[in-house]
Amino acid sequence: MDEATRRRWEACALQPGGWDAAGLERRACWSKMWPASNPAPMHDLATAPAHPDEGQVELDVQRSFGCMEAGEQRDQRRALLRRTIQTTLRRYRALRYFQGFHDVVALVQLTLCPDFSDEATMQRVVDHVSLHFLRDCMTRDLMPALGQLKIVRHIVRAADAPFAYALEQAFYPNHWIVALPWLLTLFTHAIPDPGKARRVLDYVWCAGPASTLYVCAAVLLAQKERLVQVAADARTTLDALDMAQLHPILAQAPIHTTADDEALTRVLQEAAHLAQTFPLRCPAVRAHLVLGDHSVLFTWGEEAMHDEKALHSLDIPSAQLALDPLPTPRDEQARAWGAPSAQRPRTRDIVHRMIRAPRLRHWMMEYPPMLVLSSLSLCLGGGALSVLLALFLAQPQRDMPEMNLTLYSTRAVLLLDSEGHRILAKYYEPPGARAEGATSNAGTAAAGLAPLFAKNPYQTLKQQEALEHGVWDKARRASGDLFQYDNQLVLFKSSYDVYIFVIAPEHENELMIHSFLQSFYDTLSVLLQSQIDKRTILDNMDLVTLALDESIDDGIILETDSAAIANRVTRPRSDIIEVQINEQTDEAM
Repeated sequence: MDEATRRRWEACALQPGGWDAAGLERRACWSKMWPASNPAPMHDLATAPAHPDEGQVELDVQRSFGCMEAGEQRDQRRALLRRTIQTTLRRYRALRYFQGFHDVVALVQLTLCPDFSDEATMQRVVDHVSLHFLRDCMTRDLMPALGQLKIVRHIVRAADAPFAYALEQAFYPNHWIVALPWLLTLFTHAIPDPGKARRVLDYVWCAGPASTLYVCAAVLLAQKERLVQVAADARTTLDALDMAQLHPILAQAPIHTTADDEALTRVLQEAAHLAQTFPLRCPAVRAHLVLGDHSVLFTWGEEAMHDEKALHSLDIPSAQLALDPLPTPRDEQARAWGAPSAQRPRTRDIVHRMIRAPRLRHWMMEYPPMLVLSSLSLCLGGGALSVLLALFLAQPQRDMPEMNLTLYSTRAVLLLDSEGHRILAKYYEPPGARAEGATSNAGTAAAGLAPLFAKNPYQTLKQQEALEHGVWDKARRASGDLFQYDNQLVLFKSSYDVYIFVIAPEHENELMIHSFLQSFYDTLSVLLQSQIDKRTILDNMDLVTLALDESIDDGIILETDSAAIANRVTRPRSDIIEVQINEQTDEAM
């Protein structure tokens, strides 16, 4: 497809009604958009070696086309979906499947193969989309995808800094994770109407992979007025809203912004305006400092038509592809919303407080060591000011607000299989329970056994099994990854046939618990090479247990850096140890 045609199709996608109003036949355009090329050689699908991710593919396929009535047509749709994804993964084995890829393939199937007559064209389009659009999301980890999420934040900052900082404050210390499914699935999962989702793909596929980031930014910016109204109803300000208030609203943003053709057109036009105003390499966005040159954001164009270069990019280490994917908090949040900045007190105020703050009748009771030192300083040539200064520094600042220092804690970390059976479980004492409970229960404990502490509600195996079955059963029916159970805060993640639960007191900080859960999940991905399933965990139980112990000590969260935890747990290679021994031996010789 030549550049002039692509630009014309992109302009049509931005007009009211999109391609349908312009008279473009979508099935033919999608087919012409992706060039015909010789795919990588592959043996017969039935005899080709299975891709490691096909287990998750099967689970997602069984959930696809749920809106269709059960019958032969739905079974045919699912069989074709399974065959298409397996063909792509087996043909390009360096690609890694992610949950949500099936949503993109399903929409392509409904568009290009409505009557099951042109499977070859559909397969070609899916292959090209995988290599040249979603490649950053199909690497060994999601770091490049998180880098794209960081670029979305930069775009919103450039367009509306106060609004961006308010969102950052609510989601801190994490990314705007609400937008991650939009990036991964190109909005095919977030927009339930296939017709509107096709309109988004019409524009995105003409404008290139980076356009998805600008559409995400436009969708977020379109929610500002709605969030301001929510804050007004709550009698607070936008920057005072927390993630629990923002996430449900923003999760529905794609539906609200595509409610009608006018709203969808407005969002797409705003995305195109943002792309023109704030290009990827501009000083405000700085995408080239977040992702490397081999990202799909920078290889799109003439090079995007060469599969060999795309496959070569998959062999590049993740650290070279995702240069700086982690969120970097900014200090301008308070200033952006007009909050008064902290000013250093003037010298006159300090002296005034130094004179008035100490009270004579408390001097000898509260500050005898400081008075001795001050008197010694006075005798050795100091002045009266040194005495006042010493008293001022030693006096507790009762008029200053106390800092909210706390240790983030958990009650339990559970790894359960798909049937709710225990794989690994660790229960922790609440902070301070051991010291308080030891005296009260020591007399009733059996000889040779540690006393039971009343503050831990899950002491017996029966109570623990009831808890594990209860949270597993509720997680299966939960609409999100956060819920309450038995007056406990429960967060979970699932992968293949494994559920990972973190149970914390209900008053605990949800963001910190979520940060730990994500860190533990990322650590397992590194240690288990992204195969977080029951069998792999059982085979590597020592690494999993060590990773958990490095993260939590007696229920206190100590570390949330997945890279640091993985480095501590991973065994050093034997050849490295051998080299060190040889060097020491040579030096001794």
